[in-house]
Amino acid sequence: MATFIVEDGTGIADANSYCPLSYAEAYVDDYYGDSIAQWLSATTQQKERALRVATQYIDLKYGASVSKKKTSTQALSFPRVIDSVVPIDVQKATIESMLLVLTGYDLLGVIDEPCLIASEKVVAGAVATEESYVGGKSQIPSFPKIDRLMQSVIGNCNMLYRG
Repeated sequence: MATFIVEDGTGIADANSYCPLSYAEAYVDDYYGDSIAQWLSATTQQKERALRVATQYIDLKYGASVSKKKTSTQALSFPRVIDSVVPIDVQKATIESMLLVLTGYDLLGVIDEPCLIASEKVVAGAVATEESYVGGKSQIPSFPKIDRLMQSVIGNCNMLYRG
């Protein structure tokens, strides 16, 4: 089992989470209560693993959009040279990503044929719906809450993220 090491703002060389489990527990309690069964039934080790995967996702998706790292030896994209802590919105985005991981969503999954979808048809018995997309629909999932949390941080870097 991997060791759970939380980035504390100093640029830890082997950190693998942006968020301490204690903050994730308080956040989930405040915003979701007991509405997420997978969170309630997860062990400490499962929650820590989900936080590590979520941190990896945040780094892979948004890390290139941030300004220079605080140290050349740090493992993660945050803290930056302008930070002495991991920004709270990065921690919140990590928690939101962690909840997706715990509910079985593969944030780092593979799309076999990455292209735009021109139309979709769904048939359920005698009922069928068909939808066409002008310019196509992306197969890459979108997570608006996570994107907005990270945009608040990336905006502080005078960078633009386009999703």
